[in-house]
Amino acid sequence: MSHQIEVVRTIAASPEQAYALVSDLPRMGEWSPENTGGKWIKGATGPAVGATFQGTNALGKKKWKTISKVTTATPGKEFAFDVTAAGMKVAGWGFSIAEAEGGSTVTHY
Repeated sequence: MSHQIEVVRTIAASPEQAYALVSDLPRMGEWSPENTGGKWIKGATGPAVGATFQGTNALGKKKWKTISKVTTATPGKEFAFDVTAAGMKVAGWGFSIAEAEGGSTVTHY
C-alpha cells in the first residue's frame, strides 16, 4: 500500500532561492517535524541526480538514520529523492517549485 501526501505553501522567495533552501541538507530539519538534517556522502557535494546523502531523524525519543539517493535535481523547479532502509526503498520525497505572485509555490510531496 502506498500513500501520497502533499503540502502546498506560497513563500516570499524566488524559485531559485526556494530550491536552494529545500536542497540544503543541514537545514532540512527546519522544514520537517521528523527530519533533523543530513549530509552528503559517497563523494557527493550537493544536489545532483544520483547523489547520495545520509538523513538523520527523530520522533520523540526514537532516533534513526536513512540513506537517500537524489532522483531529481532541477534548480528552481524540483528536488526529489528516494529513501532506503536496510537496502529497500521505504519512501520517496520531493519538492516541486513554481513561480507565483510575490514568490514561489512549493509543493512538498
